[in-house]
This record gives sequence, C-alpha cells and structure tokens, in this order.
Amino acid sequence: MYQIAASTAVSDLDKKTWRWPANYLALSEELAYRTDGRLQVQVMTPAELGFKGAEVHRALNDQLIEMAEIPWSWMTGEMPWLGIADLPYVNTDPYVSQMKGTEALAPFVDEVSTEFNLTNFYYGREHMMPYLVTYTKKPINKVEDLKGVKIRIYNIYQEGMFKAAGAQPIFMPYAEVPMALAQGTIDGAFTSVGLATHLKAVDAGVIYERGIYPSFLFITVSYSNKAFDALPADLKPIVKDVMSKWSNQNLAHTYNPMFADLHMQEDRDYGMTIEGMIPEISDALEQFARETSWVKFLEDSGAKGEQVLRAVLAAQGRTLD
Repeated sequence: MYQIAASTAVSDLDKKTWRWPANYLALSEELAYRTDGRLQVQVMTPAELGFKGAEVHRALNDQLIEMAEIPWSWMTGEMPWLGIADLPYVNTDPYVSQMKGTEALAPFVDEVSTEFNLTNFYYGREHMMPYLVTYTKKPINKVEDLKGVKIRIYNIYQEGMFKAAGAQPIFMPYAEVPMALAQGTIDGAFTSVGLATHLKAVDAGVIYERGIYPSFLFITVSYSNKAFDALPADLKPIVKDVMSKWSNQNLAHTYNPMFADLHMQEDRDYGMTIEGMIPEISDALEQFARETSWVKFLEDSGAKGEQVLRAVLAAQGRTLD
C-alpha cells in the first residue's frame, strides 16, 4: 500500500476538515478509482508515521513512505538556504509575486530532490492564507504601536524585525499560543491571517488582526522514484496524469483569494477586526527586516543563500542591494 505523509501542521482530527488533508484524501480516492482499486494510498500525518516534517525527504529516500508533502523550510538546519521561505518581505504579494518566487526557487529544490532520488510533482503554497498578521488587543496603526508588545513569533528571521520595532518577540509553538494568550503570557501573536478562532483570540481580548507582510509559503508534494519505478508499467501514466490534474487543481485553489476570504469571514463573525497592510508600517518593517533578518540569513547560508535570494528577488523584478 502506498502511504503519503501529509499536513505537517495539523492533527489527525483535522484530516476531514482542513483543506490540505482533504485534498490528499481526494488524491487517494482518484488514484484508487483510476486504477480500479489496484493502487491504494493511505493518507497519514507524520505523527502517525512516527517521524518529523524535517525527516520526510529521508523517509522517502529510505522508502518508509512513497509520497509526501515536504515543507522545505523545516530543513534549514541541514540546508540553511532553505530558510528563504521564512524571510520577511521576500515577496511583495501572495499571488503573482509568490508564484514568480516559487518558480525561481524550484530548480534549487529540484537539485536537492535529485540527491534523494525524489520527483516533485507539486510546487506551491502550503495553504491559502495570503498574509502574516499580528493578533493584538490594541490596534496596530503605526510602527510605534508595536513598542513593548510581547508577541509570539515562530522563526528566527522574524525576531530582528520585531525587536527593531521595539516589540518583545517570544518564540512559541503554535499549539501553545491559545493558552499563552488566555493567561497573558503574551500580548499577541504573529501568524497567518484567519486563525483567530483556532487561537481563541477574542476570548482572550485579542480582537485585531493587522496585515504585516505577504506569506511566502513553499512546499512540494513528492514521490520516491524507487517506489514509482516499482509500479506496474500500465499504472505509471495513470498515476502521472492524476497527479498532474491534482496539482493544477490545488494551485487554482491556494491562489484563489475566495478561499482565504472564507476563513477571514469566520474570524470577523467571531468578533475580530481584520485590517490590511499599511504602507508606512510595511515599509519600515521591511527596512528593519533587510537590516537584521536578511543579514542573518546571508550569514547563516553563505554564498548559496545569496544566490538563491538574488534569484527569487530577480524573478519579481527586485534586487538585494
């Protein structure tokens, strides 16, 4: 039986409701239907399979699984240049700019995939949420409003930007955020837009979402070449056709703002005030990010990181200098 490791960020209980695993289930069902039941794909979370998201590429190479969603930014410890997906302001919008950046990043990821004998058949966003936002009790209308705010962050490249703005960034896993908000351990959180209901934010008096910068979400869905080569010859073209159509459907889904709007409306109904990006705030924070986060990224990743960053920026008509 084929297995696919899916949805690194959600629990087993979310399989039927969260967009990504639901679509993996659709992929599984379509493969079974098109192959008359000869190819069965079991969708499992990495927790069910017993390994972490950063180990997925090795699990594929070792044929512990046959297909997987690979969150490449989780492997920055092994390949620091992959941290580009965590950099603030690496793209200017979550749609056209994101797609151009993804296209530029794909060849570099393909090189790594080849080393592990993998084929990537989907390159794209991890989910449809287009912006990263601050969740706060008071509105953030200018940079100075961030001063002193204890705000949850989740990667090292967000720290310098917020510190430069006078905030107090605190690293915290997503699962701990609702309790931390409720107990007042933090004043707010920084994560994707449209998650207030998940965070139980309004219950904690956190009622404002302010857009800070566009998400740059990059994953692949990949299969083991060893596993694919072992398939019966008549199944291989069917599998490729199903995967290609599934990939196109997901791209259309994740780049369609309507789906993000549905999540944001849930937050509005919950009592949140969702506010877009303010140029004065974004311009200031981007400058802080370039002076801190981008410098750290280049120090961490060396010449390879600079090559990748320049390529991603050039694809958008932007420069590093």
